[in-house]
Amino acid sequence: MDGIQVMDFGGINDLAKFIKTLTKIDKYDEVTSIIVARDAEVDHKSAFNSVKSVLKNNNLSVPDSLFTYTNATPKVAIMLFPGFDASSGNIENGCLEDLCLKTITDKTIDETQVYLQNINNNHEKLTHEHKSKLHAYLSVKNKFVGSKLGEAAKKGAWDWQSSALEPYKNIILQA
Repeated sequence: MDGIQVMDFGGINDLAKFIKTLTKIDKYDEVTSIIVARDAEVDHKSAFNSVKSVLKNNNLSVPDSLFTYTNATPKVAIMLFPGFDASSGNIENGCLEDLCLKTITDKTIDETQVYLQNINNNHEKLTHEHKSKLHAYLSVKNKFVGSKLGEAAKKGAWDWQSSALEPYKNIILQA
């Protein structure tokens, strides 16, 4: 899409410094929309409140809820990964890898889960199960072996028509 720029703000602890700098760049007055996207991690409420605090402290408008824009200029939205639980409709804790896993329809993912449960129960306690599951899946698919998340995306690893991606598509299309 024309007119959209994606910027990596670094880690969660870097957002405040990034936003402060962003509001001082040349042509900032031409910015019409800002979307902050980050992992929910282990507490989606805390993650949302953290982003809201950064926005408020930098005199930007603060959305009342996730995946909605403010009415100010620039309009501002916050997106958290992995988004909504399909069955309950509630925001989930987790990260981008969890969202990617939600888009996989290939039954190989089920076998990957069995394998990881065996490793976790009998060999080594996995501390980042979502990352292990995603990379185990990629490692058994010839087309994706050795790919990082973004590389796998370019190669078609994720189902871009998945309903799990709809909130993200909608907010980007409204930018």
